[in-house]
Amino acid sequence: MALRTPFKKQTIVPLDIAEKVFYTKKEYDRIVAGEETPIKKMFKDLHGPDFAKDPKHTSFVWDALTAAIYLDPAIATKIEERYVDVDATFGPDYGRSLGYKPTRRRADPDDYPAGTHKVRILLDIDREAFWDLYVDLMRR
Repeated sequence: MALRTPFKKQTIVPLDIAEKVFYTKKEYDRIVAGEETPIKKMFKDLHGPDFAKDPKHTSFVWDALTAAIYLDPAIATKIEERYVDVDATFGPDYGRSLGYKPTRRRADPDDYPAGTHKVRILLDIDREAFWDLYVDLMRR
């Protein structure tokens, strides 16, 4: 229930954005090229067999994307502020996020349902900048 924690600044990386960013053999080859390091070896041992079986294999990078936005905020190319809460009532919508876009009519935080917090929501990223950062960090 991190969304209910009143952090001063909070950015949400939703699955609909995270699931548009996945790594392919192209990124794998960039990472494992050159002199082997302990990280590269671990990466090869973990992901190499998947690409050996199927060169068209892909994988999501949800957590890495979130970390990258923290490390280099410029990777985020589109962010909107919303007031958000999560349905914590057991039932069909349990865990569903509820977002409210600020409007002139709703300018005051008190105009939103109890429990909502103002957050930033990632809507798009610079994929090339993300992969450059990711590959650089994995090659160290």
